[in-house]
Amino acid sequence: MKPLSLARHGAEPDSVAIRGSTASPILIDAVVSLLMAAVSLALYVWLGQSALNADAVSLLLRFLDNNDNVGYLKALRLLRHVSQPFGLTLYETALLFSQVGASAGIALLYVAGRITELSRPAACLAALGVALCPSVVFFATQVEMPAPFLPFAGAGWVAVALMARRPTYARAVAVAVTAGVAVTAHASGAFLALPLVLFFLAQTWRRPVEAVPARSRLIIMAAVTLALDLLIACAIAIAARSFGFSADPGAALGFVVAAGVTSIQTPLRLIAVVWHEWLVPFFPVSLLWLCAIRAYRPHVCALGVSLAGYCVASFLVLIRAVEHGAYLQPLAWPACWLTVRTLPRRWAVVTVALLALLSTATLARDDHARDLRIYANGVKTLSGGAAASLLVGDIEEVAACLVHLPDTRFLCVLDPSFARKPPDVQLELVDSFIARGLAVRANVYLTVGAEAWMSHPSVVAMRPGIAQLLGHLRNTYRWQFVSTPGFMGKRLLGRR
Repeated sequence: MKPLSLARHGAEPDSVAIRGSTASPILIDAVVSLLMAAVSLALYVWLGQSALNADAVSLLLRFLDNNDNVGYLKALRLLRHVSQPFGLTLYETALLFSQVGASAGIALLYVAGRITELSRPAACLAALGVALCPSVVFFATQVEMPAPFLPFAGAGWVAVALMARRPTYARAVAVAVTAGVAVTAHASGAFLALPLVLFFLAQTWRRPVEAVPARSRLIIMAAVTLALDLLIACAIAIAARSFGFSADPGAALGFVVAAGVTSIQTPLRLIAVVWHEWLVPFFPVSLLWLCAIRAYRPHVCALGVSLAGYCVASFLVLIRAVEHGAYLQPLAWPACWLTVRTLPRRWAVVTVALLALLSTATLARDDHARDLRIYANGVKTLSGGAAASLLVGDIEEVAACLVHLPDTRFLCVLDPSFARKPPDVQLELVDSFIARGLAVRANVYLTVGAEAWMSHPSVVAMRPGIAQLLGHLRNTYRWQFVSTPGFMGKRLLGRR
């Protein structure tokens, strides 16, 4: 096989790659990485979605309940302390967390590309390819956990790129620590070491014997990295219990096994997982990386094995849910890396442009901002400028309050932390909430969503206390039916 053209395939001579021998190339690359972060941040801010999905609503409700049992909420609370003096709402802070997190990850992925000897234009294209993948844009422009996880994945790729450049056990430990710590940001961090180690082996396997340690030593380094990563991840998960985290390796393993038993009964679901979690969310790079099979066979095999592992894990855990590639985002960079290594520069640029078009189309389908604005405007119209207090029981109602009504007090009867309380405690909380609203002359509303949820037959059968709560409201307070475009419910005028 003829040697690959360095210019065509995005590589450049070692003398101008990041090595630390001169300050100028490192300084330039530092500036370019910051520029990549700035461009990504501007893009995500511009495309920011004014909507919250069910997972985001659940996260923010736990935040409001001071139930910070995952690393994401701990970090969000720290950021909230910083942002609050600047007048940012909780929703705006959480959205900024996603945007900044994803942008930082893109900057690190550019650095990883330079360490693996991509030219600056090629490293920029690979990082931009990740930044514009529909899955990455989808999560970077809304409140969700995958976007703040991207810097952890980026740091992992930087660490393994350094390890592949000069394999040492010290760098293997660095990779293991980076991958192990990633589990605190997102559950998919538990699998991050797999693609990192396989990429390391692919990068070093075909090098001349005098350039790297013997292959047996490379395999030992990879095994040490995986073993140490597992120990670190388990140690972090167990230690985190004392800080109020809900991370328990035993419980997590039990959930995976229980979910796996259910999933294995429908193995065709695996095809749907590959389609919904990889092919569509990362198209077209989800296919183009296969073009590198001849020139970069070890890397293609490494990514293929990693992809299979991630898809099987998603198959076991997600069951019927669609997560738009949330768990597979760490694999976007090696796919883009192989794409820019293989395709001519102009076709790599076309690929990045196509990613941008597909990402904006995805956001256009999934943004429910209009419905939330109409709901919020309905509340404001009924209140006539006065304060409002809402008893809500629907995900969309909570989302509208968090996004567009940050100064409106609300109590969500759908919130698990509320629904689990004894009936007498629920009654006391609701009465106290209504009394505080009436005391400040606020308009107190029982929304149609809350009433529908509390009277739903399945809810009544499973939680009799909720039915008692609705009866208590009917018997204790005077109601007035109110309706306006986007909002409908009962205004509570005071005790009978």
